[in-house]
Amino acid sequence: MRRFHQGGYHAGGMNERDRLREAIRRLHGCESFHVGSVAVASIPEGRVEVFALEGHPQATRAYAWSQVTSGGWRCMAVLGLDPVRTAADAVRLHPGADGSYSPSASNSASSSRP
Repeated sequence: MRRFHQGGYHAGGMNERDRLREAIRRLHGCESFHVGSVAVASIPEGRVEVFALEGHPQATRAYAWSQVTSGGWRCMAVLGLDPVRTAADAVRLHPGADGSYSPSASNSASSSRP
């Protein structure tokens, strides 16, 4: 059962923001800090989390969201690099499953750069 806690749904000891931060770390090799949430109607959860990045050579922002799939949670994390300037751009330009991270598949991370 999922329980809502500050920062998102809690499952398995990690809340949603923790899972998204882990996805950013695995996909893009840098630390991140949550700075806000943006409503984006085109995704099932309806919201994209915005993170400031520390230690990435080019990007200062990342946009991340999670979706429930038949295999569990999928975390999407897109760098704020041209042409991605907004959360809506990140969703629109996201390449799909190739740029997602599944917390249950520890070695399956791949980059999500439009």
